[in-house]
Amino acid sequence: MRILVGPLNNRDHRAVAGAFEGFDVRCFDTHAADIAYRSSFQTFQDLWARLSQQWSPDVLIWWLPECARIPSGIHECPCLSVAIVENCELNPAETRSALEAFDHVFTDRGGVERLRQSGFDRVTHWPMNGFDPRQFRRLTNVERISDVTVVGAFNCDSQPDQPDWIRRVRSLARHFNFRFHSGVQGEEYARQLNQTKIVLNRSFRGEMNSPAYEAAACGALLFMEEENLEIRDCFVDRIHCVLYNQDNLEWLITYYLAHPEEREAIAHRGWLRVQAETFRKHFERLLDLLERYARARQLHRPVVVPARPREPVRQLAALASR
Repeated sequence: MRILVGPLNNRDHRAVAGAFEGFDVRCFDTHAADIAYRSSFQTFQDLWARLSQQWSPDVLIWWLPECARIPSGIHECPCLSVAIVENCELNPAETRSALEAFDHVFTDRGGVERLRQSGFDRVTHWPMNGFDPRQFRRLTNVERISDVTVVGAFNCDSQPDQPDWIRRVRSLARHFNFRFHSGVQGEEYARQLNQTKIVLNRSFRGEMNSPAYEAAACGALLFMEEENLEIRDCFVDRIHCVLYNQDNLEWLITYYLAHPEEREAIAHRGWLRVQAETFRKHFERLLDLLERYARARQLHRPVVVPARPREPVRQLAALASR
């Protein structure tokens, strides 16, 4: 099955590069891609004209239409077209209108709910975040010198409840060794995660964001907000991570810093569990879904997408509790 995906390139998104069993995936972007294409001023027909006569896709994946201009003519796409949306709340009117050009949309759980409430029902949940195990991994001979590293939405002021959370976190920082993530990327960021005991994370929209996967992959104990919509797809509270709320944040941090054996046991189980949640594995699951959609489209049949099974997580919880 042939997949064309973009704007996405093989240098910045290495997980979409290379072979996928049963799939021929090619990227289009302004640089480091199989097909050079600038969506900011070229039309959809310009993109299609750049394809080889010997290669035409069965599925077009448009990456983050809320962040860039959708070219004119995309509604004429001759194959199955899907959009991957990260943030439905970014330019909501324009984004909602642009999505009408696609056969289907994949987004986070909150986005699925918002789009369905607006009358758009061609939408399915897909976890678009993950981690790259070549970068985010446990490092040897690295001491966990920080008590807590703060990541995610704590480092921005885009949410109305942030001032109160930030005040509480800064109050804790007076008693423990806190580190606030400040834009460090790459190997240095992975090293910082390896140097911390607890990663205190908060999502923007209730999604399982990248820091959640990356923290667990680096062997730190992940703290995530209890109301997160996706965390339970992967982890079980007090088995693979710790879920906090308005009432218990300070107590939980104090407790797990004072009980290293419990903290390290949960972090280790989180590290084991997250190995199945790399970005590449998520992308492979998306390709399998798209193959079902494409076949059903050819047969003019409705597609029923099964909910992602959670039984393996339940089994892990039962085993860990024995």
